[in-house]
Amino acid sequence: GSHRNRSCHISTTPIMAASLFVTAVLRTTLTSGLRASRSLSALRHCFTRPSSRGLRMTAMGGGSAGIVAGFSSSSAARGNGIEPPQKIEFFYFPVRARMENLRMMLHYARVDYVDIIVGGQTYRNMKAQGVFPFQTLPTVTLTFKDGKEVNIGQSGSITRYMAKLGGMDLYPSDPLECAIVDQVYQYMEDAPVFNPVVNVFTGEKFKERKSAFLSHLPTRLNNVRKFLGSGPFFAERKNPSYADFHVYHMLSQAKLLDPKCLDGDKQFQEFMKTVESLPRVSEYLKTRVEAIDIGTNPMLDPRPEIGSSTTVTWK
Repeated sequence: GSHRNRSCHISTTPIMAASLFVTAVLRTTLTSGLRASRSLSALRHCFTRPSSRGLRMTAMGGGSAGIVAGFSSSSAARGNGIEPPQKIEFFYFPVRARMENLRMMLHYARVDYVDIIVGGQTYRNMKAQGVFPFQTLPTVTLTFKDGKEVNIGQSGSITRYMAKLGGMDLYPSDPLECAIVDQVYQYMEDAPVFNPVVNVFTGEKFKERKSAFLSHLPTRLNNVRKFLGSGPFFAERKNPSYADFHVYHMLSQAKLLDPKCLDGDKQFQEFMKTVESLPRVSEYLKTRVEAIDIGTNPMLDPRPEIGSSTTVTWK
């Protein structure tokens, strides 16, 4: 089902007092560099409000159980020989960047997760406590049945792990096919500053970086075009892999900078339309927050509150 028939429930959790959230973060303790015990009791206090977009939006906080995100695709994960986590919690900045391909993929695969917005002093405190393995974002915290918590950093590692968890052939089982889609993913990941140019730079630096990125874009697309072939997805697959969501995200960012950048490129225009029509992805793209004032005062509208979280669950 889609968002509009309410098979997906999204809960938004604002932190009522920033000091409580910081206190909760400071309770973090590390074991063997991987396990962490965090108290999120400051986040549990429930109230419900209607959404103008037909979604059920619930803000939660107070209590001691923390935020629980079940894993809907556990059967797929077990079929891949993977123990599914009981909770999946992402930490990221309030920007449209390295989490975007993950959000699309998780919606497509009906994976439950919590999306926690961090920044400023909250981010610095959590970094000081070692929550982020490489002091960078995104980071995902996985909580397993036995209570073990594992923090994973680096967007490529997170993406591949989530693709395996999600099933639906997002991570190809054939080693050669996997190598083909992975090279596409990595090559596009190496594209220069396509996320910061949308989310960070302003003024003359924005103009310089925008020009550099867009001038290099045709070469980058021509280099991966042969792996898309007759499509509809890379490696001429009938179903998407994790690489397809990543390429779509980069093209989406490029179109924010220049809406006409793909004019005349029917192959990639069709590719984008195909991704946009995927079940649940189409609804996500219609309801996600907008990136505005790019190059002058870049932000999301509405701007997510630091310390807020969104819980996505699927039936």
